[in-house]
Amino acid sequence: MCDLSVREAQLDRAKETSRSGGKTAEEVEVRYSRQIGNRLSLAMRARRWSQTRLADKLGVTNNTLGRIIAGQERLNMNLCCRAMELMEYDPSLLLTEKPIAGSWTGLAAIDAMLTDVYSDTSQSGVDGLGQYVTADYLCCSHHYIVDAKCDLEEGGAWDRDAEQGDRKQRQRVYDKAHQGRSLLGIPFELERKQNLLGSMGTRFERSVASAVLVDEDCVFVQVDIQRRTINDDALQSQFVCGEMLYLKNSFMSISKGASVRVRRKVWFKLNDARDKTAHSVESSDVGKDPQSGYRETRDYSKMIGSRLAQAMEKRRWSQTNLAGALGVTNNTLGRIIAGQDRLNMNLCCRAMELLNYDPSLLLSDKPLVAHWTGVPAVDAMLADVYGEITESGVEGLGKYATKDYLCCTHHYTEFSNVELDDGGAWDARAPETDRSLRQRVYDKARHGRDLIGIPYALEYKDNAELWSKGAYFIRDVLSATLIGEDCVFVESIAQWKEVDSGTVQHRPDQLFFDLLYLKNTFMSISQGASVRIRRKVWWYGVDLSA
Repeated sequence: MCDLSVREAQLDRAKETSRSGGKTAEEVEVRYSRQIGNRLSLAMRARRWSQTRLADKLGVTNNTLGRIIAGQERLNMNLCCRAMELMEYDPSLLLTEKPIAGSWTGLAAIDAMLTDVYSDTSQSGVDGLGQYVTADYLCCSHHYIVDAKCDLEEGGAWDRDAEQGDRKQRQRVYDKAHQGRSLLGIPFELERKQNLLGSMGTRFERSVASAVLVDEDCVFVQVDIQRRTINDDALQSQFVCGEMLYLKNSFMSISKGASVRVRRKVWFKLNDARDKTAHSVESSDVGKDPQSGYRETRDYSKMIGSRLAQAMEKRRWSQTNLAGALGVTNNTLGRIIAGQDRLNMNLCCRAMELLNYDPSLLLSDKPLVAHWTGVPAVDAMLADVYGEITESGVEGLGKYATKDYLCCTHHYTEFSNVELDDGGAWDARAPETDRSLRQRVYDKARHGRDLIGIPYALEYKDNAELWSKGAYFIRDVLSATLIGEDCVFVESIAQWKEVDSGTVQHRPDQLFFDLLYLKNTFMSISQGASVRIRRKVWWYGVDLSA
């Protein structure tokens, strides 16, 4: 009897295995547990919900939800479906392969387009884009210029490697002789062809890290790109790009039913914190003549003093302030800067750290001002604006802001289109006198989106009084790119250091994206016009290394 029961159990197991495509019931459950956990994870990422937030809403522990997401917990479908409903998704998406749309911009049609374009796992990585491009679409990048001005290692490589027929298809968008900068674009079919040629047995996986509406018809997308082998899905490389998608129709017309079509894409490489490489000065190279390679006789006391003076000027620190922070007299520091005092390298290195510079720059010929854009006056402005160490972090900006300057961000709107944890927090805490100073740049009823700005004096006050809390606000430029004829995109990282001790506070480095709209065009600036900023639009970037 026992043998019969065992045999019946074996037959039942075999039938179940047959119905499940050769897999046992346990294997099927594990597969679906993992799939559903992965889909929940994708939904959380798209909606920017943390695991803790969702667990609280569901009334379960963080560990329980973590095991469900990892596919380690026995499935509770009621819980999983409830999680999807909380995040405003159809629960059926848990059991399909359909892409999970994010709520990046607050405009459903644009979010659907971003989902299609950036959920594409084709070998070219742009097949999903094809259904949205206009007949005159152009993909533009500094990589397509022979003498690229952007500081990219592979700048101009495309032009050297491309076939003659392909090079002829390039179209000039901006010409340096007429617009003060160069920009070339290629049509969609050539973009796809180049991606396929460069894939070499791999495929591109692109996902949206963040997306923000810009002006009335443009979307900025922070894109995480992974290159994986087709056969075994092994990761070959990863990098981060910024992409400006210029649409055929305005946000207002799209919100009323017009189609979403992309007429131009401008892409550029962003800093990837996951790929940190140390930049150090080799001792054998210090003091070498660049032509002969032989060492030259050098007065290092004067060199180091000069470098300290340059660093102080860029960071807007007085000699008195730095001497006080170092705990030495003003006279002692003055002699070091003049190259007259016996070198105390510990003191000099500590000074550079206080000024937020790598001490190796004391013995380097590298400029303290980088060449981000190739337009010297614009680069000098960026060094001033982003190079200071002050409590407000915007004192350097003051000398460049026009009288009608506005600092704009989604944080200043009552109902933020961008899902940020502190969206609208400014409005809730600001006194009525400050709220009355806000100016409406875009109105949803007229432009399909909201954007509000505040004048420079209020931006300064907010930063100095509300956010500093006894700390210096320090930002460093990671990358900068010219946009259009009068706008600069800036990627920066921010940190806070205590005023008294100079130690970094236990606040995470924050990634910022800024669009600086200039009063004058790049062409007029290159001919001597002043660099003035009439508007800044900023928002948080997503740190993909976290």
